[in-house]
Amino acid sequence: MRNYIEERAPIDVAILGRRTVDLLVANLAHSLITKSQLECFLVRVRRNFLQGAKERNFEAPKQEPQLRVCKALAHQSFFNEFVWEVTDEENQIVRQLEERIFETINSKEIPADNNLFLLASYRPLHQNEVIRNWHMNALPKLERDSKASLSHLILNPVKEAALAINIEQLTPVNDDVSLAVQSQYEANPYPRWNSLTIRPPRPYTKQIRREIAPHRPKLIPTTDTPNILIAGCGTGRQPISTALRFSNSKVLAIDLSRSSLAYAKRKAKEMEVTNIRFGLADILKLGELDERFDVIGSTGVLHHMAEPKVGLRVLVDLLKPGGFIKLGLYSDVARQHVVQLRKIIAQQGLRPNLKGIRAIRRFIRAHETDFERIQNSSDFYSTSGVRDLLFHVQEHRFTVLQLSDLVDDCKLEFLGFLISDSLIITQYVKQFPDDPDCLNLENWHNFEQENPLVFVDMYQFWCRKAG
Repeated sequence: MRNYIEERAPIDVAILGRRTVDLLVANLAHSLITKSQLECFLVRVRRNFLQGAKERNFEAPKQEPQLRVCKALAHQSFFNEFVWEVTDEENQIVRQLEERIFETINSKEIPADNNLFLLASYRPLHQNEVIRNWHMNALPKLERDSKASLSHLILNPVKEAALAINIEQLTPVNDDVSLAVQSQYEANPYPRWNSLTIRPPRPYTKQIRREIAPHRPKLIPTTDTPNILIAGCGTGRQPISTALRFSNSKVLAIDLSRSSLAYAKRKAKEMEVTNIRFGLADILKLGELDERFDVIGSTGVLHHMAEPKVGLRVLVDLLKPGGFIKLGLYSDVARQHVVQLRKIIAQQGLRPNLKGIRAIRRFIRAHETDFERIQNSSDFYSTSGVRDLLFHVQEHRFTVLQLSDLVDDCKLEFLGFLISDSLIITQYVKQFPDDPDCLNLENWHNFEQENPLVFVDMYQFWCRKAG
């Protein structure tokens, strides 16, 4: 990784052209970059900016495009949680840059935008007490563009910290594995997301039928105002999406992590979603709730529990007769590359911190052909993503036959996998023409053995509780 970056000549942003700069800035400022070569290019751009700033004695550059790109790099670094490579030389210059900003603030002056955003491309500004306090006081004096960007980089985390304090605690959290998982997501809430694609709202049974196609069972809603539980809501993408897509719904979203819940609550406020209640709770303790639910969603959660089946039984007990549950669990077949890397991490003694995460990313890039699938995952491009993918404190994986046992043991009716790729459905039906509804789990087991990437993210599927 380091050679790949350093062996190339410096980059002058001024020669890129306005249209290219516009496209680059738009992408950097609004979405996580998930292309390895583009990341390496941007790491070099950032380094060149830093070295240029030092040569100018941290005076503002004359080139306007550089400030725009620098500001966008600050947003991108915030999105990826500063996962990019940094050399010792860069760290030394960054410390000098920080000292220059402190001197300016102590002189009761406004630091140059270029210096602030350059520092923000290497360090989280909201964790810097001097800059955070200065920003809170100087906010009315800042220009509109700078105010908006700095508010995103500084005020949003401050808002989340305030929201976290007042999150309602619904159950205690005292299970050892639950506490370990809680600790991970307090430090690294996951996933960090910015935008959401929302489809028009529909009755919940129509939404479920849409997701389990080609199976088209007769699903009769028992209520016009479904009570929905999202068990393990993380940073809020699933409950907010559910609240907006399921007509007239009331959503209870629970999680172990206050940091994750605060992120979710901030996003819900920004999107003006009012039919969600957030609470801190352990799935193992949810039996203490008096509520019962028409729909439950728990995607990417149970496989992080000590005993997933115990967690599922708790959720099924909370489901009303005839209610629906959506589950997401890791595939053992599809995650063998992850298993291999977790062994390497253990052998090398890497810790789940920024140093360890950067180290395993270097290893993966040095063995690019062996771990191409990891680099194709969006999780590879952020600190919380890599930690969730490769360093998780607790992980179970399943085969389709184990899913079948799990569903049977909990007395659930399997309604179908969520398969977004129509070519997979076509291929499956061609191979198993006697199962046009795609419900035979033994068939799916055989199909996955021949097509190990079918469930590369996880198995996602709907079930129904007996009426």
